[in-house]
Amino acid sequence: MTADLNDTSILALQEQLLEEIDARQRLQEELKLALRAQKDLRLENDFLRLHLRGKHPGRIKDVATVLKQLDAGVEVVDVVDDDRHILRRTASRSRKAIGRMPGVRKVYHGLKKLAK
Repeated sequence: MTADLNDTSILALQEQLLEEIDARQRLQEELKLALRAQKDLRLENDFLRLHLRGKHPGRIKDVATVLKQLDAGVEVVDVVDDDRHILRRTASRSRKAIGRMPGVRKVYHGLKKLAK
């Protein structure tokens, strides 16, 4: 009788252990999915913030490459090429300053009329 009780309790414990192992595996899979979804959302948010914040979205040439870099852990600041932005801004300011100089407008339109 004692042997039957021991066998029954061992079987019950084995079943309970198998159920706990299955539940643990399911929880681990759910955790992996949740972490991956959270990482994807973070990457999308970083990319959207980068795109919306950027005054010149053309600085990002290949979206897939940027997402891979962000996925690999590269900082958002390193993905954007700010050197071209600074050069573009400097060139624009220079053109604007030259255009405001006295007589430039008159010379420009005179050259334009000569070219016709």
